[in-house]
Amino acid sequence: MKIANYSDKKGKISFDIIDGDVKFANMLRRYLMGGVPVYAIDKITVYENSTSFFDEYIAHRIGMVPLTTPEADLDPEGIGFYLDFAGPGTIYSKDIKTNSEAVKIAIDDVPIIRLLEGQILRIECKVKKDLGRNHAKFQSGIASYGVDDDGTIHFWAENLHHMETIELVKRAIKRMDADVKELGEKLKEGLSK
Repeated sequence: MKIANYSDKKGKISFDIIDGDVKFANMLRRYLMGGVPVYAIDKITVYENSTSFFDEYIAHRIGMVPLTTPEADLDPEGIGFYLDFAGPGTIYSKDIKTNSEAVKIAIDDVPIIRLLEGQILRIECKVKKDLGRNHAKFQSGIASYGVDDDGTIHFWAENLHHMETIELVKRAIKRMDADVKELGEKLKEGLSK
């Protein structure tokens, strides 16, 4: 297998796989989208909500805001986010503050909700690290591929702001490798019984 025509522009990576297998390309695509763990806000505690929105709606909106995800496996219990906002005005993702330098809001200008005069929202948030195949808020990236008549596979991937795309690809390949090795070991154990 050979890689050709590699390009990395504005977080979008594309390359061609020559003499490769479509099954490998599909496996890489699936790991890029749902097999690399990322942090997301998972639970919120509402201390005050005088808006016209249900707590669950606000929790969903905030949970979909991407968080930076370092490679180091940090204890989610030590990572906290909080929001204290009084209207009038629009709450943006940058208004959600954190106590962590490593895990923070990845995009500042995501609109959450608009508050009217006198409306207040005060919440505390807890994070969780999980996989995109378990919930969309943990999706790490998007990827696709196409195959030419000569078998050349045109592959592209894009991050969802948790990490740089090349880092996402590296982590996806690392997890693929670990999972294949674990499967091989389990099969050896099963065959030896």
